[in-house]
Amino acid sequence: MKKLVLSAAVAFLATASAMAQENRDYSAQMGNNNTATTTQTGDSNQNYLLQWGNENESTVSQTGNENVSGANQFGNENKAEVTQIGTSNISGSFQVGDDNSNTVLQSGTENWSLVDQNGTDNTVNVDQWGVNNISNLSQDGTGNEATITQARRDTSANSSNSNTSNATQDGVDNTLIVSQYGVGNHTADTSQSGEENFARNRQGGNGHDALIT
Repeated sequence: MKKLVLSAAVAFLATASAMAQENRDYSAQMGNNNTATTTQTGDSNQNYLLQWGNENESTVSQTGNENVSGANQFGNENKAEVTQIGTSNISGSFQVGDDNSNTVLQSGTENWSLVDQNGTDNTVNVDQWGVNNISNLSQDGTGNEATITQARRDTSANSSNSNTSNATQDGVDNTLIVSQYGVGNHTADTSQSGEENFARNRQGGNGHDALIT
């Protein structure tokens, strides 16, 4: 059932940008003390939000054209923050449980981020700078931490293009860091299962592939 829901959500996010000619925000809240803040500047940006529970927080900032953000929060005190700068960036966030948090920054064109958090006290940070970077991240458990960076490694964040990171964490207190720098065209597949595992993958230059399990 979970795979079916995610597949439907991915298909929705991938086609939603063709539906609007102006900025749109659709938010629904059920429960107590949920907070949603959306700022849109540009044309044809879209935000979709469903909050079900108590004291969940969503903050979305979209600057540019045809950016799409979608988030579902089921539980209590979950936090999701999305910043999109550029054109045709897509972010999807799915949180089920309590005290999960994710922060996504996309700057550029046609970057994709999908975050799925199921459990308690899981944390995600995704930074994408460039064109056609892809990050798919799934967390299931408690206290897992993941950081995905797709950018040039200079004194300031600059573009790195066509990088792909697929990562999963299943367990307790696992830590995962994926850094994709340089020209780009890197691929990283990372999987953690169990307790207190640590994985770090750093790719620089052009066209590297990595598999960590």
